[in-house]
Amino acid sequence: MKKIILFSTLISMLFTSSCAKDDDISDETAIIGTWTLISHFIEGVEVELDDCDMTSSISYDENYNYTRNTYQTISNNCEKSYNEIGVWRFLGKNVFTTTPVDGEPYKFTVGFSGNTYTTEDLVEKNGVKKLHRLTYTKNN
Repeated sequence: MKKIILFSTLISMLFTSSCAKDDDISDETAIIGTWTLISHFIEGVEVELDDCDMTSSISYDENYNYTRNTYQTISNNCEKSYNEIGVWRFLGKNVFTTTPVDGEPYKFTVGFSGNTYTTEDLVEKNGVKKLHRLTYTKNN
């Protein structure tokens, strides 16, 4: 059940936005690379991630393309549960957008700290909004 909730949460986050800030950046190249999920909190409570969850990643390239892959354990197998491709843009001051193929733009703010970035989003589910914070670490 936790996996279904986590997957639903990650999908929902594509459509709502808030912000997280540590170090302002003015260089769009800071986000280029592959970023792997390392933590997820809902209303300050840590969501337990297994090794499979932590293979979920987002890759941003220098040609302004991105790929998002979400993994979850299904019947004891680590399986890709979601894939999204599209284009990204830097709007300035840690603000980016991703626009999936055949989708609407998603605006988000990231807080960079060393080799990690964090986003915070208010996610509405069944009429209730909860604060989600996800942190990613850079692979390359």
